[in-house]
Amino acid sequence: RKRTFFEMFENEKPRWVAGKLRELGIGADESGIEALLELVENETGALEAACAQLAAAFPPGTVLTEEDIEESVARNRREDAFSLFDRMAAAGLEEALEALETVLDDRRGDAVQIVSALAWSFRRLARLHSMIEDGSDFESACYKLQIRSKAVQRQCSQAMRRFSRKDCERALILASDIDSRSRTMGSAYERVLLQALVYGIMVKKGALDLAWRADG
Repeated sequence: RKRTFFEMFENEKPRWVAGKLRELGIGADESGIEALLELVENETGALEAACAQLAAAFPPGTVLTEEDIEESVARNRREDAFSLFDRMAAAGLEEALEALETVLDDRRGDAVQIVSALAWSFRRLARLHSMIEDGSDFESACYKLQIRSKAVQRQCSQAMRRFSRKDCERALILASDIDSRSRTMGSAYERVLLQALVYGIMVKKGALDLAWRADG
């Protein structure tokens, strides 16, 4: 069976990563481990692969910093639902749609999983907006939301400039609509539904009316 971090306490995650790196002959400081956990999908297989890539890229005995891990993960990262969000926040529609195609072609998630990951990202972004609107500064709000990696903070800052809190709220409503349709319409429609989601969020800021129905 595959064990995921949803079955682990928060304080177990850094220890698991530190132990895996130690088995591979390298180490990482506290900020480096936090960066790895934020930049790589918190699923055992993905983290094991990331640790193995780090061990192959650095000499035995190296203690990796946050910067080391950010650079290495950026070079080796495959597209997934979370990198798709990054493209939507920082790139153009064409690049985001290309990233979506890569995710689907690599089978890095089905429609339900991709929509769920995007919804999680926009929900976190909406909370970040709300906390800042309520008087928190950006760094304090990031800390409260467990966003400690400087790379992820930069990604969130870019996303905030592109999507307002209202945009995020509309994106979440659209994501819920797409999720419902993908469950009822089946896998044959997942690509066009996900393309509509990406287009609807990036171009229409979530205000996309899907008037067509599965039955007609």
